[in-house]
Amino acid sequence: MSLAAGFTAAVAGAVCGWPTSLVIRGYAGQPGKAAPHASADHPTTASRSATTHAHTIADHPTTPGSAATAHADTNADHPATASSSATAGAGRAGVTRIPPAVLACAAGAVLAGLAGTAAVRLHPVAATAACGWLAACGLPLAIVDITARRLPDPLTGAAFAGVTGALLAAAITTGSWGQLGRAAGGAAVVFAFFAALALLRPGSAGPGDAKLGLSTGALAAWCGWGILLASLFAAFALAALYGLGLLAAGRTTLRSGSVPFGPFLLAGCIAIVLISAR
Repeated sequence: MSLAAGFTAAVAGAVCGWPTSLVIRGYAGQPGKAAPHASADHPTTASRSATTHAHTIADHPTTPGSAATAHADTNADHPATASSSATAGAGRAGVTRIPPAVLACAAGAVLAGLAGTAAVRLHPVAATAACGWLAACGLPLAIVDITARRLPDPLTGAAFAGVTGALLAAAITTGSWGQLGRAAGGAAVVFAFFAALALLRPGSAGPGDAKLGLSTGALAAWCGWGILLASLFAAFALAALYGLGLLAAGRTTLRSGSVPFGPFLLAGCIAIVLISAR
């Protein structure tokens, strides 16, 4: 596509910077994977629990010390778990401390660059829109996954709906029904792969990765099966390099360490799609 189209797409991406920053602040500021607090839903239960706990301490004065010691031992045995929680908390605090205008400008710059590149490299226009939409939803998804270790359903759902609609429009306008069928197959394959990982090896992947894989699989497979395989390879390679960096820095261990995979799944897909486009 022309440079004018690339400039127009870049401007559109920049305009999306402010609403994207609001989404980032809204989701990244929330703690991830936290169980609901029992006292909020059942205050009487919480009261009874507190009373029982007070009696237990009165009857067993050494219990608090023992509990503290056990907690310290647990952290000593699993430093990576404590470190991960502390890192996630620090990440959430870091995002919320960034001035809104600065976060909006940064998000706008990233989206402008990706949208402009997609407009120049990809065709038809609807395929460009699919990539741009995935980038717009993917930026907050990546930041939230890093800071809060979760991929919110509203964002993964919006990403899939937008990518599906754009690819459907591309098929209608160009008659590329074969590519649309391949995109549907790619989405199903990536979803099934990460869903199987989440079921067979809990902790290696989560439901959010499978849901995000619907979008990345569809976009990559639209461009070709080879592109889909290359995007997955790139995602795992980037995640492995990140994990090795954490190991080298002593911030995690092989036994208890974990890596947020969403950012790498998005980066691998978008990068390979843009690099391989002709």
